[in-house]
Amino acid sequence: SFCLAVVFRLIPRVSYSPAMPDTELSKEEAAAMQEKLRKAGQNTKIFQQKVKNLEDMVESFKTKRQHALENIDKKKKELAEKDAKILALQSKLTPVETRLSDNKDKARRLKQQLAEIEASFGQIIAAVGGSKKRTAYMDKEVTTNHVSRELTAQRGYSCKAGSTANHIANIVKSGFF
Repeated sequence: SFCLAVVFRLIPRVSYSPAMPDTELSKEEAAAMQEKLRKAGQNTKIFQQKVKNLEDMVESFKTKRQHALENIDKKKKELAEKDAKILALQSKLTPVETRLSDNKDKARRLKQQLAEIEASFGQIIAAVGGSKKRTAYMDKEVTTNHVSRELTAQRGYSCKAGSTANHIANIVKSGFF
């Protein structure tokens, strides 16, 4: 129908009326008319091809649009699923964050207690070290004094500094020399 409309536009309009007698066309006019009809026929084929190409493009775009709409629906469903998963994870996140915060506070308190205990333990170690030194010295003194007194008792005289001078003086007094 589109092609016929094109053909009719190309053909010159001749109005036929009963008052007009039928006139014959000259050979030149007939040849010109035939040439116009031939060109119109070629133009109609070209227009038919263009219309077919246009229809194919429209059909292709409709198919692509339908696929795109289906893809959009699929992506919307996936997005809804992801949103649901995000909500589920966020609901689990709150208790974990609370527990993490509590554990960090607990760790901070325990580190502080550990530092205090280390300081007091250092003081205890220093006190025990001092006590050990005093105890070792006192043990040596007691042992030395005890052994010295035992030997003095066994010998019957003392070997302490200054004890010999008295002993010699006593001997001299007695007339030993």
